[in-house]
Amino acid sequence: MTFIPCDMRRQAAALPLLVPLCFGLVSTDVAAQAAITTVSTTATASVFDEHQWPPTQSLDRPGSVSSHVALDRQSGGLAGSAWATAVGTVGYGHMQLRTFGGATLDGAGPVGEVSAYAEATASLYDSFMVSCPTCVAGTEATVTFRVRAEGTAAVDGRLVTTPDRADADFSAYSAVSSSFFMNATDANDPTQPVGTGMFQSELRWHYGGSYHDRPIWGDTLSARFILGNPLSFSWSSTLQGNSRVANYTEVGSMAGWSAFNADYSSTFYWGGIVEVRDSSGALLTDITAFNDSGINYANALPPTPVPEPATLWLMLCGAAGVMALARWRREPAPRAHGANAARGDA
Repeated sequence: MTFIPCDMRRQAAALPLLVPLCFGLVSTDVAAQAAITTVSTTATASVFDEHQWPPTQSLDRPGSVSSHVALDRQSGGLAGSAWATAVGTVGYGHMQLRTFGGATLDGAGPVGEVSAYAEATASLYDSFMVSCPTCVAGTEATVTFRVRAEGTAAVDGRLVTTPDRADADFSAYSAVSSSFFMNATDANDPTQPVGTGMFQSELRWHYGGSYHDRPIWGDTLSARFILGNPLSFSWSSTLQGNSRVANYTEVGSMAGWSAFNADYSSTFYWGGIVEVRDSSGALLTDITAFNDSGINYANALPPTPVPEPATLWLMLCGAAGVMALARWRREPAPRAHGANAARGDA
């Protein structure tokens, strides 16, 4: 598990905005500023010596983009396919990201490799003004709010060879990272700006079984600020995944597949303000927190729900398995590749 303190390298386009926020240098003596959003997707595939690298799709306003690629080729007695999809949406107070794909390789023939890659990234910068009937401008207050990030990252794969040999392998990887910062001090540690982050990765490969890194996420945060000054935040998230299957010999035959799926299309969102208290600790009521476009950040801002990803994942893995093993129907049942394959399938 890895906490992300302030690593914005993957969101280079938003770096001029994000770096000042990390160090608490953003001015707070102006009105709430207009939101700035970005979203982009990339998908690539490679089968033997053919590659598809379509241009990255991107928007610098609220909206959605997607990328998809698929290749299906033969080389001698080998048949390979690779496909990948990335989908991204960004709006006021939320991001929706999903990446999935897979690769298959089977038959007997020359050395060959297939692979697929997908990436979706989004960033959101916005500011809002906290106010209430009894709020006194210029005085210190503490706001407690929620940010939500829940999803899934999954990988799978299988490899069988005839005869039993080590000259083939597969790998599947999926990862998600997210970081959030606000231009206010942490109520629990005044020496630090308010911020949180998470990283989750899943790896499965032929010789090493599976690896899991579970997420860290600070769901509820508290910040000290001055009433009458806007609160600004930046939030950036990235999903990545890749699949690969390779054959390294012309001896015998093989069949392998790998697949990845990362789905955070429902739960990167601002969870609303829990409470605001003045400098004496008294609870302030009837809170509003409007941004420049009239969005009230006092409320939770979840995105529109999307279908449950489990069905998609089952379909993806099932299709990969069928495609990889279909050509083996007339062949004797191959043996799994030793103890390593057994451990990889655990």
